[in-house]
Amino acid sequence: LSGFASYLSAADHGAADNSAADHRERSQPQSVRGLRRQAEQTYGAILETMAAAGAQPHHLLSTVEYITPEALPVYREVADVRRELLREPYPVSTGIVCEGLPTSGLMIEVVSTAMIPAGV
Repeated sequence: LSGFASYLSAADHGAADNSAADHRERSQPQSVRGLRRQAEQTYGAILETMAAAGAQPHHLLSTVEYITPEALPVYREVADVRRELLREPYPVSTGIVCEGLPTSGLMIEVVSTAMIPAGV
């Protein structure tokens, strides 16, 4: 087995495309839209990076989600994104509230760890 770790944020991935998700988001408060979109972008980038390495979503073992205080009231939205993009068995997830993130405007950053079987 070989290990794979990544550190990605919404800043590392381009803006999400304008789709049905955008329409759904417009009816939600700004803080929910912002956090949800950032979580979708970040987890999408993680899955794309894993796929480029030959990994599948089920190879994801754990995530650490760093969120800002403004994201805390709507943090449950991140669990919804994880359920939509990942499948059982879900990776272990830890949430940590921090005063701020390195990139202005970000509410979430994720550090992920995956185990990719040799030969994949």
